[in-house]
Amino acid sequence: MNYSIAANTGAARSASIAIGTALVSFTQSGALAPVGCTVTLSATTARINGSGGTANIDVIAPSTCGWTAVSNSSFLTATANATGNGTVVITASANNGASRTGTVTIGGQTVTVTQDGGIFASFSLFDAGQTIGETNVCQFRSTASLSTTCVLRSTSFSVGAAPIVNYEWTVQYTYATVKTINVSGDSPTVSFTDMCGVPNGGSTDDGVLQPLHVTLTVTDSLGNKSTAKSGTGSQQKLFVQLFNCGI
Repeated sequence: MNYSIAANTGAARSASIAIGTALVSFTQSGALAPVGCTVTLSATTARINGSGGTANIDVIAPSTCGWTAVSNSSFLTATANATGNGTVVITASANNGASRTGTVTIGGQTVTVTQDGGIFASFSLFDAGQTIGETNVCQFRSTASLSTTCVLRSTSFSVGAAPIVNYEWTVQYTYATVKTINVSGDSPTVSFTDMCGVPNGGSTDDGVLQPLHVTLTVTDSLGNKSTAKSGTGSQQKLFVQLFNCGI
């Protein structure tokens, strides 16, 4: 008995032939890329921010052309096995050191990925009326109806050569009403001022603690960003303490 199997132009497949009571089964691999299959990439270089992120590389190939994507560097992830057109997502972990370079091989071609040095956001709270060092409580108190000013100071830094060029602050607390301060610019500090004994503010002789929510986002000259929030990660929880005047 003779048989023939046609060329496969699609995915892997299987079939069988019955001969009397016997069954002969066949499997056939999916379509192979033709000789000279050409894979075209949308880019052979990419840049990812120091805080980590992704870069997309589009792949253009004939519908029968198979290709793979493999990372050659420990800080990069890129895995794909496809046929025809597709997109490879390259992911870089956060950079804790100087700028670095790695590669990914896509369809036999090399994509070079550079990642800027790490940038890290952090800040401290200071209440000069309470202590000369940093604290986690800003006390609104005085012997008369005078104001208290507390200062938030950035302790952010960049591992790479690119300097920090912008500080974006958001400060929020509740004292009679919800008070929000938004400041963005090249200053690494921001201050906020309030009074003791604000009417209907909930202040007491013992001092009522209210959460002080602070978010700082820093940006370097290359566009890398990093964000720190009070009560998150290594940033301690912050508070304002509401006192009656004369305490």
